[in-house]
Amino acid sequence: GAAFLTQTVALNDTTVKFEIWDTAGQERYHSLAPMYYRGAAAAIVVYDITSPDSFARAKSWVRELQRQGNPNIVIALAGNKSDLASKRKVEPDEARQYAEENNIMLVLLVWQSSTCAPSWKQAGEIRICRSREGDALSVASLY
Repeated sequence: GAAFLTQTVALNDTTVKFEIWDTAGQERYHSLAPMYYRGAAAAIVVYDITSPDSFARAKSWVRELQRQGNPNIVIALAGNKSDLASKRKVEPDEARQYAEENNIMLVLLVWQSSTCAPSWKQAGEIRICRSREGDALSVASLY
């Protein structure tokens, strides 16, 4: 099913409230999508780097956000499972070119099952870490 999470984060002198809707790309939630992104300042569209079909669906979501979302929305295209590089089917250059052509950001996501340490940070990579307190999304640079 769909999941919803609210997280408030203090960044310098600004407080940012994240409302995260995760439909896991399930088509049955597509008709509800405008409710998810209406008024959104930003969107992260995630695709599986091991699945060309997932990348094609992500492109479709980007087009929809560009057509029907907030005209000033910031979109990030996120390649998930970058730890499975040996099974990669969507090449980094293809994703990078698509992001550049559509004026969107590109990031890579990696799931970590242990506590994250500063030494793993790489340019363009965000790692999601599991801790006793729950999931955490680290700060990372974008491509």
